[in-house]
Amino acid sequence: MEQKEQEVMSANEEIVVANPAEPLVSEVYSRQGQQLDNIILMQEFNILLDKLTKLV
Repeated sequence: MEQKEQEVMSANEEIVVANPAEPLVSEVYSRQGQQLDNIILMQEFNILLDKLTKLV
């Protein structure tokens, strides 16, 4: 399994497109990241719940 994983990773290195914004973390996120993650998660849940109730 590890050998296959290494083969796939090596093959993907040729076509990978890096995200230059990935390493960026704001000061606010570094202080309140967990709180912000919880807010986002709850809003996603509320959107999903709203869509489901409209189907019923």
